[in-house]
Amino acid sequence: MMNLRMLLLIGCLVAPAHADDSQTNKVAAKIKAKIERAIRKHKKPLQGYCNYMIEMEHKGKYAYIKRVRHAGDKKICKVGSRGIKKGMRFKYHVPEKLIRIHVSE
Repeated sequence: MMNLRMLLLIGCLVAPAHADDSQTNKVAAKIKAKIERAIRKHKKPLQGYCNYMIEMEHKGKYAYIKRVRHAGDKKICKVGSRGIKKGMRFKYHVPEKLIRIHVSE
Protein backbone atom coordinates (compact mmCIF):
# COMPACT_ATOMS: atom_id res chain seq x y z
CA MET A 1 0.00 0.00 0.00
CA MET A 2 2.85 2.37 0.85
CA ASN A 3 4.60 1.63 -2.45
CA LEU A 4 1.43 2.44 -4.37
CA ARG A 5 1.10 5.80 -2.58
CA MET A 6 4.73 6.68 -3.26
CA LEU A 7 4.35 5.76 -6.92
CA LEU A 8 1.21 7.87 -7.22
CA LEU A 9 2.88 10.82 -5.48
CA ILE A 10 5.93 10.67 -7.73
CA GLY A 11 3.70 10.39 -10.80
CA CYS A 12 1.83 13.55 -9.82
CA LEU A 13 4.95 15.59 -9.07
CA VAL A 14 6.92 14.78 -12.20
CA ALA A 15 6.41 17.46 -14.85
CA PRO A 16 5.39 16.26 -18.30
CA ALA A 17 8.13 16.29 -20.94
CA HIS A 18 7.56 18.28 -24.13
CA ALA A 19 8.82 17.22 -27.53
CA ASP A 20 10.16 20.69 -28.22
CA ASP A 21 10.42 24.21 -26.85
CA SER A 22 8.13 25.86 -29.40
CA GLN A 23 5.14 25.54 -27.06
CA THR A 24 6.76 27.70 -24.38
CA ASN A 25 9.37 29.83 -26.19
CA LYS A 26 8.51 32.39 -28.90
CA VAL A 27 11.98 32.25 -30.47
CA ALA A 28 11.71 28.45 -30.77
CA ALA A 29 8.27 28.84 -32.38
CA LYS A 30 9.72 31.23 -34.99
CA ILE A 31 12.62 28.88 -35.74
CA LYS A 32 10.26 25.89 -36.01
CA ALA A 33 8.07 27.83 -38.45
CA LYS A 34 11.11 28.52 -40.66
CA ILE A 35 12.10 24.84 -40.61
CA GLU A 36 8.56 23.68 -41.41
CA ARG A 37 8.30 26.21 -44.26
CA ALA A 38 11.53 24.88 -45.80
CA ILE A 39 10.23 21.31 -45.59
CA ARG A 40 6.82 22.26 -46.98
CA LYS A 41 8.38 24.07 -49.99
CA HIS A 42 10.54 21.06 -50.91
CA LYS A 43 9.74 19.55 -54.33
CA LYS A 44 8.90 16.06 -53.12
CA PRO A 45 6.80 15.26 -50.05
CA LEU A 46 8.97 13.99 -47.21
CA GLN A 47 8.17 11.37 -44.59
CA GLY A 48 9.84 11.01 -41.22
CA TYR A 49 11.02 13.10 -38.30
CA CYS A 50 13.97 15.21 -37.21
CA ASN A 51 15.09 16.51 -33.83
CA TYR A 52 17.07 19.75 -33.91
CA MET A 53 19.28 21.07 -31.10
CA ILE A 54 20.01 24.73 -31.71
CA GLU A 55 22.68 26.49 -29.67
CA MET A 56 22.07 30.22 -29.23
CA GLU A 57 24.45 33.05 -28.39
CA HIS A 58 23.03 36.18 -26.72
CA LYS A 59 24.28 39.69 -27.44
CA GLY A 60 22.25 42.63 -26.21
CA LYS A 61 18.58 42.24 -27.12
CA TYR A 62 19.20 39.57 -29.75
CA ALA A 63 19.88 35.84 -29.79
CA TYR A 64 22.03 34.51 -32.64
CA ILE A 65 22.13 30.93 -33.90
CA LYS A 66 25.58 29.60 -33.08
CA ARG A 67 25.28 25.88 -33.96
CA VAL A 68 22.62 23.54 -35.34
CA ARG A 69 22.69 19.80 -34.70
CA HIS A 70 20.11 17.31 -35.86
CA ALA A 71 19.19 13.66 -35.50
CA GLY A 72 16.60 11.68 -37.42
CA ASP A 73 15.86 10.96 -41.06
CA LYS A 74 18.74 12.29 -43.15
CA LYS A 75 16.68 13.85 -45.96
CA ILE A 76 14.15 15.71 -43.80
CA CYS A 77 16.94 17.00 -41.50
CA LYS A 78 18.96 18.28 -44.46
CA VAL A 79 15.99 20.04 -46.06
CA GLY A 80 14.89 21.56 -42.74
CA SER A 81 18.39 22.82 -41.99
CA ARG A 82 18.24 24.94 -45.13
CA GLY A 83 15.54 27.06 -43.47
CA ILE A 84 17.85 28.20 -40.68
CA LYS A 85 21.35 29.55 -40.99
CA LYS A 86 24.16 30.12 -38.56
CA GLY A 87 24.15 33.77 -37.53
CA MET A 88 20.39 34.38 -37.87
CA ARG A 89 19.17 36.71 -35.16
CA PHE A 90 15.98 36.79 -33.14
CA LYS A 91 14.74 39.22 -30.52
CA TYR A 92 14.11 37.45 -27.22
CA HIS A 93 12.60 38.06 -23.78
CA VAL A 94 13.87 35.00 -21.91
CA PRO A 95 17.42 33.86 -22.78
CA GLU A 96 17.97 30.17 -23.52
CA LYS A 97 21.26 28.67 -24.63
CA LEU A 98 19.81 25.47 -26.13
CA ILE A 99 16.54 25.11 -28.01
CA ARG A 100 15.20 21.71 -29.01
CA ILE A 101 12.73 21.34 -31.85
CA HIS A 102 10.93 18.22 -33.10
CA VAL A 103 9.57 18.15 -36.65
CA SER A 104 7.63 15.23 -38.13
CA GLU A 105 5.90 14.86 -41.47
